[in-house]
Amino acid sequence: MKGSVGVRVQAIYFSDASSKTNKIVDSSKTVDIYVSGSLNPVDKDKCSGHYNMTSTNVINMSPWMKTSDSEGKWAPLYQLTLCTKGRDSLFKNALAGVGVIAETLSTSNIVIPR
Repeated sequence: MKGSVGVRVQAIYFSDASSKTNKIVDSSKTVDIYVSGSLNPVDKDKCSGHYNMTSTNVINMSPWMKTSDSEGKWAPLYQLTLCTKGRDSLFKNALAGVGVIAETLSTSNIVIPR
């Protein structure tokens, strides 16, 4: 099962026209990159982030960053998702025994640049 890992990076940026009281998503800069090993790859559709990047809850996570005394901008947000295929193990067999089959295991986090 070597090479059965996938990494997905999604990013959302805010328009220069945004103000401290009005966040405007710049959809032309939205990023969604996916990479998986060439040997036994993880399907992109099974490695989706846990959060909808354009949802209000996610957009509200962005902090206002002051660039000067009178100016600032909204920080971009990145979602990093790591996926791996489930192996035949006691854990996977236990999940299958109760009706939950985890073909792909994933973890996802939203991060903010410093």
